[in-house]
Amino acid sequence: MIEKKAWLNEHRTSVVVALIGLVGVLAIPIIAVVADDKEAEPSPSRTVLLSPSSGAPGTNVRVTGSNWTKDVEARVEIQGNVLDVGTVSDGGLVADIRISPQAPIGNYRVDVIGEQSGERATVTFTVR
Repeated sequence: MIEKKAWLNEHRTSVVVALIGLVGVLAIPIIAVVADDKEAEPSPSRTVLLSPSSGAPGTNVRVTGSNWTKDVEARVEIQGNVLDVGTVSDGGLVADIRISPQAPIGNYRVDVIGEQSGERATVTFTVR
């Protein structure tokens, strides 16, 4: 049994190609995925945090984030209005914004968008 397993490990690609070729001859569509025994590590998701996450009109807010691509310019928007653009460093994303003193009470979408990378994360700020 050990010899068969070792042979299969050495010839895995050839066996898969042969099987796909055989299926191709029979004109049956198939998708084959061959993976190593190792499980793929999930990539960490980008995060954005607001401190504070709610406050009165005119509140100063620190925007922080992690797992963003280094050296990418990140744009911070509230409801589509750009409030800050900064460059992501080794320490992650840090930006300081101010909620408009005229902002009415309600929930506001805060988007952080990587200019070159297209990375994106959204959180909510509540004006109370």
